[in-house]
Amino acid sequence: MEKRKTIFLSMLIAIFFLGGSALADPLEEGKKSLVEGLRTLQKEPLQKAKTQFEEILKAKQDDPKLYYLLGQSLDGLAYAEELKGNKDGAFALIEEGVKAAKRSTELDDSFSDSHRLLATFYGRIIAIKGGMMGATYGSQNEDEIQRALQLDGQNAQAHLELGISRANTPPQFGGDMEVGIRAMEKALSINPNLDMAYYHLGRAFLKKGDKGKAKEILQKGIQVNPSNGFIKRELEKM
Repeated sequence: MEKRKTIFLSMLIAIFFLGGSALADPLEEGKKSLVEGLRTLQKEPLQKAKTQFEEILKAKQDDPKLYYLLGQSLDGLAYAEELKGNKDGAFALIEEGVKAAKRSTELDDSFSDSHRLLATFYGRIIAIKGGMMGATYGSQNEDEIQRALQLDGQNAQAHLELGISRANTPPQFGGDMEVGIRAMEKALSINPNLDMAYYHLGRAFLKKGDKGKAKEILQKGIQVNPSNGFIKRELEKM
């Protein structure tokens, strides 16, 4: 009995000095790194999350939510590269993200967030490459947005994606700035903490020529997330 107690106490001491790492859940650790990375758009936590999800997927290749989480980490990494001005690096990560999001939708077509993420990737391909990419990916972007909203009408990020699409598409191809603004405002009414919605909404008002309104919105966004480099960059231009 005494021997068992000694072994048990030794295990507890070891766990204590390892900082609890022996009990760490790899998935939760990955999610934690992902949340931090998406907030700060710093490469290190996003890369850590990506590596963690890829490792877990080796044993769970049929888990749609894991592919979605991997896609989110790739999305964040692409934003981090874009902030540094590395569009080619961002594009490569987005292409990788498309594969992850597609796989998620294939495994579970009823998962709204995966369709939204796929729409985001298609939209970002158009934004980065421009030109004929709109003709190639525009309809796919629209299809995935509509599928995401059909599955979950309260998906704030899907409303944001709809707004981005409408605000940035030329009118002759179905764009409408006012519809876009309303969709982004809808996204914020559902989730006021969606900092990238403030960024895109602010840019929409800048396009309209309303610099005062744009600045007001961007300042709200930086209050929500002081680490958002995209909002900081827009405010520095003003």
